[in-house]
Amino acid sequence: PYTTLFRSTKIEMTEKEAMQLAPDIKRFKQMHGRVPNHRSKEPRERRMGEALLWLQKKRAEYKAQQRQAGEVGGRDD
Repeated sequence: PYTTLFRSTKIEMTEKEAMQLAPDIKRFKQMHGRVPNHRSKEPRERRMGEALLWLQKKRAEYKAQQRQAGEVGGRDD
């Protein structure tokens, strides 16, 4: 599993688990009008919040890689 550190919050999460929780996160937001909190006392909400942080981090990493690839391959000098 991937381990990611967010402001002293260690999250152990596999990509598979994060992707499986994605629909639950969306449903939670629709029901409660907010995203799940990774610091919640309720274990299920906390895990969904951790998955959301994990997914956001991976998305940011992917976008950064895409920008770098565009900068490297974008010139024909």
